[in-house]
Amino acid sequence: MPNSDPFEILAGPADIYVAPIGTAFPAVDADPGVDWTLLARDTQMTEEGVAIAGDQTVEHVYSLGGTGSRKGFRTRQELHVRFTLMDATAEAYADALAGQAVTTTAPGPGTPGYKTIALAMPGGAIATKALLVRVKESPYGDGMQAQWEFPRAYNSGNVETKYTKGVPVGLAFDFMVMDDNAGVKGNYRAQNALAS
Repeated sequence: MPNSDPFEILAGPADIYVAPIGTAFPAVDADPGVDWTLLARDTQMTEEGVAIAGDQTVEHVYSLGGTGSRKGFRTRQELHVRFTLMDATAEAYADALAGQAVTTTAPGPGTPGYKTIALAMPGGAIATKALLVRVKESPYGDGMQAQWEFPRAYNSGNVETKYTKGVPVGLAFDFMVMDDNAGVKGNYRAQNALAS
């Protein structure tokens, strides 16, 4: 997909990949390796696209002798990756439900084959994954890419399935990004030169 000057104005699509925690992120100009699973291709998402949104809580300090804040302390920071996947396969539902197992039942005499997933999610600690958002354009020039790298995230969205005339079934994903063991939330990497 060509990107023309001014390069910093982007309107391109993105793909979403997931991998086990600790998987190395690919170079910004390389295809993701075999450990990375394509969760959502740009052609499988609704036109609203992929939203990467941050939120924070700041506690302000006020003094007796003034009306304005004197200092602020950040006490919370959240980052979310949101998109809607148009995919009604059992595998997509399993991904939306925190990676539930898909059971395949083979067809037999007089019985159809089918796939099943459990809808109840287990309690306790939530399974997390590494998350990669790959953008097919770079704000620095044509023929380059960018990516968002999140070492630890989980789908915190509430899955809603709606069957409506003329409207594709969509699975809403809302990945909450968590800090990894080193306190890193993630990185944005934009290619600014071709490899030499």
